[in-house]
Amino acid sequence: MSSNLMQMVLIAVFICVSIVRSASIPKNVIEQNRTDIHFIDSKLAACEFCGEHGTCYLEESVKKCKCNEGYADDEGTCKQCDCGSDGQCIFENGLKKCQCNYGFSDDEGICKSCYCGEYSRSCSFDRFGSKNCECYFGAIQINDYCHAIGSVSVISTTKMPSTTEFPTPKSCDCGKYSRSCSFDRFGRKNCDCYSGAIQINDYCYAIGNVSVISTTKMPRTTEFTTPK
Repeated sequence: MSSNLMQMVLIAVFICVSIVRSASIPKNVIEQNRTDIHFIDSKLAACEFCGEHGTCYLEESVKKCKCNEGYADDEGTCKQCDCGSDGQCIFENGLKKCQCNYGFSDDEGICKSCYCGEYSRSCSFDRFGSKNCECYFGAIQINDYCHAIGSVSVISTTKMPSTTEFPTPKSCDCGKYSRSCSFDRFGRKNCDCYSGAIQINDYCYAIGNVSVISTTKMPRTTEFTTPK
């Protein structure tokens, strides 16, 4: 038998065996395989929509987007989202949110350093960029820090609450042109100035004739030089 004839016989035998094998596979198995292939193709196709700034992958048949640095997943698409180097940027219900590291707080979409001292529970920024200090009981915010005004109860995350005695701050003084001096709940000084004087920063300054009321003498009017 020639070699060409031998090759033709082998090809014919191979075709017959393939036909017999395919005929022996149940039809429902073939259809199931086709369905599985279509399902896999559909899931893989869904991963093409994370955008150009991320990579799509499947986790337990659920689409996930791994976004590049400076981007975050917003409903299946990687969009620009940056809170700076001191926090993580995410989207919640389509809105940008900064998850800042300890000692930092969100200030108009950027994590910035925010510290109110050892007597504070937390530090944050308001919409104007001013610092808000949440002080422990027994402390008040003066300027940008919590200051003790007596016994301060400090709550620790690892220990029982402890009460510590701290020195009482200096007395409130607005100068000789003031009737009285007090602190508001934020620790800011309030000066009640005599007529003819005004509060500038934390003191009363004369701007003309100042009427000073004495507790032992009749009211008197004194001439003071107007400040430069």
